[in-house]
Amino acid sequence: LGLSLFLTNLYMVVFGSKLKSLPPMLEGILEVGQLVFAYQDIMIFVLSLGGILFFGWLLNNTRIGLAVQAVAQNPMGAKIVGIPQEKIFAATFAISTVMVGFGGILLSQKWFINPASGGAIMIKAWVVTAFGGMGSIRGGLYAAFIIGMLEAFVGWKFGMSYGIIALFILLLATLVIRPQGLMGKGE
Repeated sequence: LGLSLFLTNLYMVVFGSKLKSLPPMLEGILEVGQLVFAYQDIMIFVLSLGGILFFGWLLNNTRIGLAVQAVAQNPMGAKIVGIPQEKIFAATFAISTVMVGFGGILLSQKWFINPASGGAIMIKAWVVTAFGGMGSIRGGLYAAFIIGMLEAFVGWKFGMSYGIIALFILLLATLVIRPQGLMGKGE
């Protein structure tokens, strides 16, 4: 978080903080009865789902994914059996960076971009991680769905500015009632 704040402010000092937008990758709409879907939204959904499935496959079916899980579950045990933790940390960082970049590309199709535009998304990602349970992909998916529905409902009923308040109330309730999150394992 500190590095992110530093780099964001450094970028704004050097290049400015103008809003930018990207042209849509796909134009047009799909009408199904009274429902209207933009092709771009469908593409973002499909690519997001593909990214999630690929990440799940990577973690569960490759040597690097199994090594990442081993280091996450028991660092000392992984070290004893010869898994190089430094390389796994670097690989995890690289994979995370690629995933964040992929998500950023998809999000840039919907929102204006500026150096500080990732802050709100980072807060939501943090809440999703804590609510879903650290280390639980399934918990993260459930948490993201629940949080999206909560935010949409609160925005519809009370206004979008109350959505972030609802997120923090949910986070506080989770930390008090179930600190390990929805699908996380307790210590």
